Amino acid sequence: MQSRMQDEQETHLAETESKSGGFEVFEYGVVMPDPQRILRYALSAVGRNGVDTAEHVEQTESSGDTEHVDQTESSKDTEHLGETEPPAETEPSQDTEHVDQTDSSQETNEAKDAEPSEATNHIDETVRSDKSDRTSTSAGLPGLVFIISAMEKLQATREGKRREMRAELERVLGVLRGLGAGGRLQRSDVDALIGVLSLVETGGASASVVALDSIEKLVSFRYFDDVEGGDAAFCDDVGARLVRVVAGAGAGGDAVQVQVVKALFALVSWGHVRQAALLMAMRTVVSVFVAGGTGTQTIAQGTVAQMVNVVMARAGDDDGALDAFLAIRALCRLAMRNDGDGRARCLALNLLRQALGEHTAAFTTAYV
Repeated sequence: MQSRMQDEQETHLAETESKSGGFEVFEYGVVMPDPQRILRYALSAVGRNGVDTAEHVEQTESSGDTEHVDQTESSKDTEHLGETEPPAETEPSQDTEHVDQTDSSQETNEAKDAEPSEATNHIDETVRSDKSDRTSTSAGLPGLVFIISAMEKLQATREGKRREMRAELERVLGVLRGLGAGGRLQRSDVDALIGVLSLVETGGASASVVALDSIEKLVSFRYFDDVEGGDAAFCDDVGARLVRVVAGAGAGGDAVQVQVVKALFALVSWGHVRQAALLMAMRTVVSVFVAGGTGTQTIAQGTVAQMVNVVMARAGDDDGALDAFLAIRALCRLAMRNDGDGRARCLALNLLRQALGEHTAAFTTAYV
């Protein structure tokens, strides 16, 4: 009976141990079991769960190593790519390409402009050589290029192509070209010049304009002041001859009349047109004023007024006082004339008023 009860108790304890994890559960609390029982329970637990635990540990270690290796390799790959592969360049926009093309085209055009062609260089060299030749020819006297050019234009006119006139023009051109090398005009050269310039009396309008322009330039640049063997009397004679040539130009067009007025004013301003030649010059300009058109009348009126000023300003010596006296007397006679439409009379009165108002001292000198 006792042994039966002991067996039932052990069976109950075994079931209780399996449920309580090795602790005995009594009605009055929990007490520690026997150490041998705890050891048996521990060994049985290891026997059941050891394999699973080892597999779990291996899986955990393998997954951890794999993740670590993957992270390491990925970080190395990333670092390697960062070192070897440069960042991708952004493609330029269409506007940028257009600007670049425009700049390149402009630079190309500038380069083309900066590099002259062979033809341009040849033209520049030709122009420079021509200018240097002309400069060397006219190094001696001012305005020589223009005078030579005028003589060459006379050669191209109908009158200049005549046999006798062509020979005279060739001679005059040779003399003028010799002046550029330091030569001087001779008396015979002056006679040849006046003979050629007399084309204004017999030539057409084109030849007259060129000849009158040549007279103006020759006198304005004082070519007749440095004549070999010349003196003041010789210059006065040249001035009188040239006034007669200009006054004999006749009735051309307005272009001829304007050149006549300009040439006569240059002669009067030269200082070697006196007495009868002076009165002829003034009378010719007044005739242009009366017979010319509106534009020509304005030019003639202004020119004769300047002539009076030039003459009155020279009234400080005997010759100048005589010229002033003759000019004032001629204006007084013209103002007293009562013929025509009265334009010449009005012009003379205005010139007298100008002379009295601006040159009063000239009328009180002992010379006048």
